[in-house]
Amino acid sequence: MEVPCAVVAYAGHVLSIAVAGPFLRLGIGAGLLNALHAQLKDEHAISRVSLHVRTANAAAIALYSSYDYEKSELLRDFYEEGGDAWLMTMQRELFGAREEP
Repeated sequence: MEVPCAVVAYAGHVLSIAVAGPFLRLGIGAGLLNALHAQLKDEHAISRVSLHVRTANAAAIALYSSYDYEKSELLRDFYEEGGDAWLMTMQRELFGAREEP
């Protein structure tokens, strides 16, 4: 008797990506995302990755959107001081290295 193999889907979550002020717009954020996606694609069975980003952080939202992250849910008062956040998600089949926009 054959036993069907269950397909297990794993999700990853980015806790923090930060670039110091003097080093913004140098492609460091894009490099960090490229390294993260390569690790998730090549070494882990990740089917989806998510992250939280402040709604006021237009530069970060633009960067994540350029990597095909989509705004999934608005989280009111997500941060301790009361700031709102977007939950952004991206599916594994979209993983790939990109240049910073």
